[in-house]
Amino acid sequence: LHPINTVHYNPVVHVVEIHQALEATSLEQFKKYALNDLTQHLAVSKSMADTQKLDYPQAELLLEFQQLKSFYQDATRQNMAVISVVAANLIAEKVI
Repeated sequence: LHPINTVHYNPVVHVVEIHQALEATSLEQFKKYALNDLTQHLAVSKSMADTQKLDYPQAELLLEFQQLKSFYQDATRQNMAVISVVAANLIAEKVI
């Protein structure tokens, strides 16, 4: 188990607001801001300095953004609240 840093409860009204904000953010907008930060972060690491190695994390991040949008869309449709958990050193399995 990973130590939990933060747990946040998002009531239905906040889930709707998050969904609306995600829907208002196009994939192109997300690419422009988020991928620029990712590229800078990964380029600092010597093991990821090779530009060919940057393609995979970028594609994975774009897929996760689409999944996040879909998750909040479904939660909004079903009038569900969402609990967010932030844990230290939590690393997701490969998505693609």
